[in-house]
Amino acid sequence: MVLSAAALFVIGALSWSAWMQASYWRDSETLFTHALAVTKNNDVAENNLGIIFLQKGQLDEAISRLQAAIDLRPENGPAHDNLAKAFLQKGRLEEAMVHYRKFLEIEPHNVEARNILGTALIQQGHVKEAIQQWQEALAIEPENGNAASNLAWVFATCPDASIRDGGRAVELAEKAVQISGGQIPMIFHILAAAYAENGRFSDAIETAQRGTALANSQGNAGLASELQNNIALYQAGRPLRDPSLTTRGLSPNGE
Repeated sequence: MVLSAAALFVIGALSWSAWMQASYWRDSETLFTHALAVTKNNDVAENNLGIIFLQKGQLDEAISRLQAAIDLRPENGPAHDNLAKAFLQKGRLEEAMVHYRKFLEIEPHNVEARNILGTALIQQGHVKEAIQQWQEALAIEPENGNAASNLAWVFATCPDASIRDGGRAVELAEKAVQISGGQIPMIFHILAAAYAENGRFSDAIETAQRGTALANSQGNAGLASELQNNIALYQAGRPLRDPSLTTRGLSPNGE
């Protein structure tokens, strides 16, 4: 079959057009910058460009783009999630929490966001709110090891007796060990603290020793040393308390 001159011209034009377009798509940043240049009010492109800057560690540029995406469409859930991550990396925890809350209003079943928000709340001293977030995460995903281990630690070691719950701490920590396959020394650290809170000091010592051996095998000398110090505490019949788990009032925009 012989193509006509007109057909050849069309094919040539299409090939030239494809080559010209490909020059714009050499990388994702160029792609989304071009999208913003040729379209108006493109919150998706703003969000995607923000992600690229976030991955590059260009946090100010990421924040600017992600905020632009939200300004264009306040219900853009991924933009709130990404902006929260950018603020976390900048150390701007209060602003990060505002956007995680908004994201969870839009996507309430996002377990990762609930886990991260819980950790940010702990850093701000909002322990009870953190517990709520992790409990929600477990309700959504019962086998979530992060939420289980975080709750176990708080229930075992919080200085506030009204928050501690030794029985629940053991239950959650044992579950976290099972979920992790027994390969994460930090979870043995948590389980040992839970046993100690329940007065099961022999179990606490044995579990801390297992965690120490595992930490050493993985080259985690810092955790191994901490576990050794805890063993001495348990041998003295004393439970572990985490002084960083101090409680404050509700955070801004808290419920």
